[in-house]
Amino acid sequence: MATDTHAIIKNLVAFYDFGGKEVLHVGAGGGRLIGYAHLPRKITAVDSDRAAVECLRKKISECELDDKFTTIEGDFYAFRAPADVVFFEFCLHEMADPVRAIGHAATLAPHILIIDHLPESEWSWCACETEKISASWTAIEESPLRRKRCFDAKQRFADFGELSNRLAALGEETAKRIRRYESSSSRGGIEISMPYGIVLI
Repeated sequence: MATDTHAIIKNLVAFYDFGGKEVLHVGAGGGRLIGYAHLPRKITAVDSDRAAVECLRKKISECELDDKFTTIEGDFYAFRAPADVVFFEFCLHEMADPVRAIGHAATLAPHILIIDHLPESEWSWCACETEKISASWTAIEESPLRRKRCFDAKQRFADFGELSNRLAALGEETAKRIRRYESSSSRGGIEISMPYGIVLI
């Protein structure tokens, strides 16, 4: 994501103590939040996207974290090994049934940690994900929350071409929605609001 991942990681580790824990990291592919990985004892990273898992493996090697990680390309629901915490990284809204996902996580670990876009996110509206995100937060809010915090962030792009390339795979409706930012390119770049929340169940 074209935003300050260092700030997101800082907020994440301030919110939850990963120290010495065994983490099942769901949606870890791509390795965007790998900066937290020095804290847990062990991380099992699960993602169904082969290219994303390969990207994660490369980052693990570059950061010399091979001893911390086990990477699995596959279905989260097929995973049965216990952990201290199941960590969903900006992916719960992508799951067809967030209630089922939270329920399965509860069979694996005493803690469920979720970081995801908030329904009012302008970035998520651009990506045509508002409905899915609203459904995932409904599932979250119906769970027994221990703690919740909300944060502000922005997606930043040098110009409209960079933004278009970033979202090109999302289809014509997204292309239509982002046209409102086309004139911003000439005024020193584009910023799109991306508020997110972190919760512990």
